[in-house]
Amino acid sequence: MSMKYLGESFDIHAGAIDLLFPHHENEIAQSEAATGKKIVNFWLEGEHLLVNNQKMAKSLKNFLTLKNLEKNGFDPLAFRYLVLTSHYRKKLNFTWESLEAGQNALRNLRQFVGAPTSDIGGRSSDN
Repeated sequence: MSMKYLGESFDIHAGAIDLLFPHHENEIAQSEAATGKKIVNFWLEGEHLLVNNQKMAKSLKNFLTLKNLEKNGFDPLAFRYLVLTSHYRKKLNFTWESLEAGQNALRNLRQFVGAPTSDIGGRSSDN
């Protein structure tokens, strides 16, 4: 699939740490054997997002959606901000308190740069 959309070689391939072996290793072996070319220049395997110190997973039914976050009054960009403040090689334990801190930091950043703050529906406000 990657070759269909990205060609025989591409720069960045991302995935979770649990895909490193065997999935990514097999992908390298198969693709490079088929093409004779290095398939990817940079591999980024990020750590897991945790909820209550357990890996977030559909099978564990401990996952959240952006709709869940919005229903609880959070801007989806606050979640993105929270995730981007964590190192990709370290597990991030999601809590509502950490999301609130991310939302506050995002609001402060928007105020600092003079950008309008927005509520969940994308409407700007003058908070």
